[in-house]
Amino acid sequence: MTYEKKSVIELREIAKERKIKGISTLKKQELIKVLENYDQEQSKQKEEPQIQREPKQSYSEHQERKHHQKEFPKNIKSLDSGEKAHGILEVMPDGYGFIRCENYLPGENDIYVSPAQIRKFNLKTGDILTGAIRIKTQSEKFSALLFVESVNGYKPEMAARRQHFEDLTPIFPNERLGMETERSSIPMRMVDLLSPVGKGQRGMIVSPPKTGKTTLLKQMAQSISQNYKDIKLIVLLIDERPEEVTDFKESIEGKFDYTLKDTFMGFHCGNTASSKLSFCEMKYQMIMARSLPIEVTNGTLEGDIKPGDITFYRLQSTADNKLRAYIAHGEVLPVATRSFGAIGVFAIPEMGRFYRHVLIEGGFPHHGAVAFGHFGKALFEVFKYIGVPVEEIGYNQPAGVRYPTENPWG
Repeated sequence: MTYEKKSVIELREIAKERKIKGISTLKKQELIKVLENYDQEQSKQKEEPQIQREPKQSYSEHQERKHHQKEFPKNIKSLDSGEKAHGILEVMPDGYGFIRCENYLPGENDIYVSPAQIRKFNLKTGDILTGAIRIKTQSEKFSALLFVESVNGYKPEMAARRQHFEDLTPIFPNERLGMETERSSIPMRMVDLLSPVGKGQRGMIVSPPKTGKTTLLKQMAQSISQNYKDIKLIVLLIDERPEEVTDFKESIEGKFDYTLKDTFMGFHCGNTASSKLSFCEMKYQMIMARSLPIEVTNGTLEGDIKPGDITFYRLQSTADNKLRAYIAHGEVLPVATRSFGAIGVFAIPEMGRFYRHVLIEGGFPHHGAVAFGHFGKALFEVFKYIGVPVEEIGYNQPAGVRYPTENPWG
């Protein structure tokens, strides 16, 4: 503000508004100097950060804050290893706990959780914890949790205020879980019709041995994991063989991005080059040995076909001398066949539709050729070059693209 153009009376009025005392005897230049000094002090106060006093705390809050400061020192960043812990908490009888990182079982990679953290956030066995891992010293057997970031997907403060499970009010299920999917089997539709399942449902599958109880349970788990992505699915298998557990896990989680209808077993009846087999051994041709002496069929090299890209194709002539062909890209999956011969688990996208609308409707036999690699583009040009009509070259249509004979309503 420019004070030189103002009169003495105006300067005194400005000083009074700003509550400056002792101005009645001051001359104009003195008043200007006092007002300029006042303005400079006000500008300095605005630039300096204001120190706010902390509100008064109760004794319990003070103790909690004091404990919090002990647990999280100022140099907490220097203790952070940069790694994150995520897993299921198991609280031990002595008050401390461990985050089980590998299949809910004790292991070398478990993360130690202190009793103070368990008490502070009211943690319980079964909680899903996420947090930062403290730098491990040479004398420590397990890494320790530095601080908790989330409990069951929520902030730790919410977990500290939650009710005990025993104090919650039990009610009947009021939200239904649909078991049927677009490509589910008939049993899942029967479950929806005859024995619907809801959230919070308790149930039991009762039947004689070897009738498919485990298979039904597997299909229900597949349906839930597919229809309800937000549900955490836990399956406990007791007294099952390890390979059965692996099969159950992979069938639910989906190890490969294929459906059952996209896969088939590809079998080569004769010898197979050892370079195309994951493992091989010299045996006899089991199919031929059904009608011939075994010694006649000895010398067959067999094993699982190596995983990798493949092109499944066939070129043939019809009875009226018309050329016809098909081409499909796919792959051999790294899955043990547990069978005989040169064999592999093949996967071709939309194989079920391709098999029905090209192979069956086109009158192709169940034998086809396999090229190890994706060569569909080259084969398509070769087939056109030798005179195969383009409309007679079939291929596997992607999902959403109909075949000419496919029902548009599914």
